[in-house]
Amino acid sequence: ATAGMGATLALLSRGFLVRDPGQLQSLPSATTVFFDKTRTLTEGELGLAGLCWRYSSRDELLPLVLAAEEHSPHPVAQALRGWLLARVVRPAQTGATIEDLPGQGRRLLADDSHFAVGAGSLFDDRFAVPNLASSHTLVWFGHGTRAEGCFQLTDRLRPGAAEVVRDLHRRGLRVELLSGDRQEVCDRLATR
Repeated sequence: ATAGMGATLALLSRGFLVRDPGQLQSLPSATTVFFDKTRTLTEGELGLAGLCWRYSSRDELLPLVLAAEEHSPHPVAQALRGWLLARVVRPAQTGATIEDLPGQGRRLLADDSHFAVGAGSLFDDRFAVPNLASSHTLVWFGHGTRAEGCFQLTDRLRPGAAEVVRDLHRRGLRVELLSGDRQEVCDRLATR
């Protein structure tokens, strides 16, 4: 029990959450390691590479984006808030209910309509994003299922992450990436 506690404390001090210390005994037989992308393999300090609109600028939607992301702890929300607040955008006072959609984004729900911010899967009607790079994480926003705007975000690979993954491969372990991001972004990360 003492060795298990020591291992658990060592892992906790390195940022690992150990829900069942008894499972540490089966770790030597593991064949696959799963990583979340943001803040694990990447720095999680997203920067805004661009903002594009379906047709023309609709800056009146930006306060709704800020209202949807206002209290979210997610790194994407933090990046959007920082960018919007730096441009003196203030959150819309909608009285709407915020619906969290794990792995997808958020919705502001009001009466019989909603405003969504998040993954492309939230929108049936998207548009072509100009100057799209394989490194861009896309965050769509709009009313209902029609996207009106799209943020293009970038994130950097965490120093040492590529070496850790290569070492795991050398040890014969399979590495899987968990992400709500576009496949192109994940593929690009996997080749680094």
